[in-house]
Amino acid sequence: MSFEHLFTNNPIQKEIKIAGVSETYYFRKLTAGEQITLNKGQKTTIKSGESSMEVDISDMHARNCLFLSFVWVNEDGKQAFTLNKLREVPADYIAAIVTGANEALAEVANPQ
Repeated sequence: MSFEHLFTNNPIQKEIKIAGVSETYYFRKLTAGEQITLNKGQKTTIKSGESSMEVDISDMHARNCLFLSFVWVNEDGKQAFTLNKLREVPADYIAAIVTGANEALAEVANPQ
């Protein structure tokens, strides 16, 4: 199975009207590494029951990439991608893959 499609970041075309004039603009998705850079220094508070903790948002994205570098493997059980390579993947793909990985690992930990 190939995952190379995750590393494509083709431009997304969008018509935008500004001051009555429509122009075509092109965008691409943020990579995980860019998301980390963008969020550096932004803080959020996570509350669970009576305790709370302040977390740098970029740390959460970096942790997601690190987590996947540990748990995402090929069919033969070998590491699928290095941490640096994962940082090239669009950030929303990383989030979706992390969600899927967590679900898969939870299913194994708690079989029905």
